[in-house]
Amino acid sequence: LMTRYTELNDEMAINGDRDAYADIEEAKEVFKALGASDERIADLLNPAIEALLKQVNELRDENDEIKEEIADKQDKIDELSDEAKKNSDEIEALKAAIKALEEEKAAQDAKIAENEALIKKLQEEAGKTPEATPTPTPTPTPGTEEPAGLAVGTQETVGKAVYEVKADGEVTLVKPVKKTLKSFVIESTVKLSDGKDYKVTAIAANAFKSNKKLTKVTIGENVASIGKSAFNGCKKLKTITVNTSILTTKNVGASAFKGIKKKATFKVPKAKKSAYKKLFKKKGAKSPKIKTF
Repeated sequence: LMTRYTELNDEMAINGDRDAYADIEEAKEVFKALGASDERIADLLNPAIEALLKQVNELRDENDEIKEEIADKQDKIDELSDEAKKNSDEIEALKAAIKALEEEKAAQDAKIAENEALIKKLQEEAGKTPEATPTPTPTPTPGTEEPAGLAVGTQETVGKAVYEVKADGEVTLVKPVKKTLKSFVIESTVKLSDGKDYKVTAIAANAFKSNKKLTKVTIGENVASIGKSAFNGCKKLKTITVNTSILTTKNVGASAFKGIKKKATFKVPKAKKSAYKKLFKKKGAKSPKIKTF
């Protein structure tokens, strides 16, 4: 009986059945009651002890794996919790920004309504007054006429950049002549081949894109728009002096400053400090530092 009992349990242990020898205490008492010697009972217990020790070690190994998996999942929970808190903070910041913008819009709507009412009043009053006699346009003396401007779309290289005529008296900076420039100054005006001074009112899309050498840029006071990705990928660009006060989210293209130096410094007019910080961050600058003049 003991031999058969041992064979059955050994077979269970070999097959990985963890219930092998589960009733060893009961079996021990039964065999003892049947008169089995201590030596014979020891023969019964030894394989059981070995199998149970093996089982304990296997369970410990499995528990170590489970502990590692628990730790991994807890780390994931912690990451998700941190991300959730970050997202929550960002959402609250965005809500606050939206509220501030809504208040600004409401104030401007009120100002618009006030000005429209004033315009209407002035127009009505103007309608009651005698019409002014128009001043005749003087006929220019032959040879003294203002020279005609270059045709819209004309491109010319002036100094370190290519410019394109966009309207009478205005040009867009298309691109620098070289992509190896370390610094660049966008002047307020440039003189083209017709001898006239043209205001530089725009920077074209992709104008300085992926210029790996550029570290410093000055934007002229007449620049009213910056195209998308204009400075995208200028990874060394760390100082941007902005002399213009007329940039807005509508006239600065997406990703205009994406990929520049992480903590690039923008030098801006004092009155535009707050607005420009939001603007440049929205257009790709990660952590812009704002200084004023």
